[in-house]
Amino acid sequence: MPDNFGLVQVPVATSAQGEAAGDPVLSKLVTFLAAFLNENASKAWGEVVPGAPLVRTVFTHDPEDVVFNERHLPALFLWRGSQAAERIADDIFLDATQCTLLWVFPPAPQETQRRRETFANAVAKLALVALERGRTPSYFFDGDTDPTAPTLGSLVYAQANANVWSVALTKGRRHKFVERIEDGAPRTYAALEMTLELQEDLELGIDSFDGPPTADADLKNVDGTSVVHNQF
Repeated sequence: MPDNFGLVQVPVATSAQGEAAGDPVLSKLVTFLAAFLNENASKAWGEVVPGAPLVRTVFTHDPEDVVFNERHLPALFLWRGSQAAERIADDIFLDATQCTLLWVFPPAPQETQRRRETFANAVAKLALVALERGRTPSYFFDGDTDPTAPTLGSLVYAQANANVWSVALTKGRRHKFVERIEDGAPRTYAALEMTLELQEDLELGIDSFDGPPTADADLKNVDGTSVVHNQF
């Protein structure tokens, strides 16, 4: 049995198609959030921007660090920032990450821009509800054995190994995203920036030591047999 930090295994497993290599939990989270937003706000958003989805594409990177394409907008970005690890009990070792969730929408005439400025409030509230519910009918995984999944949607926490992680939206603010352009003037896009706190618990596949081996420590396998006699 491998060691696990949420969906990240040791050794690191290959990612499924469409998932972020080395960080599949971000792919599941941002895909779920996009599905929830589109399902619960498409009609209202259509009155502001006819014919456009609330979220057209999703990404698991900071748009300022990777090539940006305006045709992808409106887009939802989710990426990790600072991380801190802490042992909070003998058998609980948590890795807490501050993640950024960024909803960026394209430029528009001033009248349209005025009407959708207030829509950022609805998006922030929807993201809060999404994380509380953890499911929406359009977010469904083939093979989900939950009998309620075909009608209520797959529970994202179950798909993302929920027994070892939690996530919460902690704050949000209006934001201006500036596209970096090598040749020409940069463009500025209106955006909503939210902060998520993601906690992942280390689940060991083998017994761990209480601390580093001391002098003349006799290391043991899980079954109690000796591994090697160490001199430190």
